[in-house]
Amino acid sequence: TVDYFLQFEIDLNVYYLFIEGVTKVTQRPLNGSSNQTLLPDVCPSGWKQFKVSCYFISDQRGSWDEGREDCKQRGADLVVIEGSEEMNFLAKKKDSWIGLNDREQEGTWKWVNGAPLTFTFWDDNQPDNWNRNSEHPREDCVHISHSLKWNDLSCISSQQWICENNITEIFANGLQL
Repeated sequence: TVDYFLQFEIDLNVYYLFIEGVTKVTQRPLNGSSNQTLLPDVCPSGWKQFKVSCYFISDQRGSWDEGREDCKQRGADLVVIEGSEEMNFLAKKKDSWIGLNDREQEGTWKWVNGAPLTFTFWDDNQPDNWNRNSEHPREDCVHISHSLKWNDLSCISSQQWICENNITEIFANGLQL
């Protein structure tokens, strides 16, 4: 196994992905416009790459906790959406759990990585914390709904999920090209 070292250098809105031992380089503008990819896709089979992350869109359905556990078994976590470009990429997918919840304190939304919510893509009149199911009335977990916006939902509802793994994590865990 060859050890690979990943280094990002930001220069004039362009990032370069350097991998020791590989001579090919990916060069992409940070704004997501057209790019020239010279490096093979670094995401595992079945995952989709967008910028510096790999995404797994589940074809299974389950609770928010089941989705998160599946992501962890894959060496990832539920997706943390960091901007409108990423949201636009993900919103084309099916209704899916994302890594946002307010389980600790009602109305205080946090990502699975502990980051606070700094921008939103809530659907109209959301979040509403309203559920018809009287056994589980709270809606503490978030999914991207069919309207391509965020909706709060009971965490035990059955949805697909989106896992995210940063490319640096993939290399840290021993990528083999």
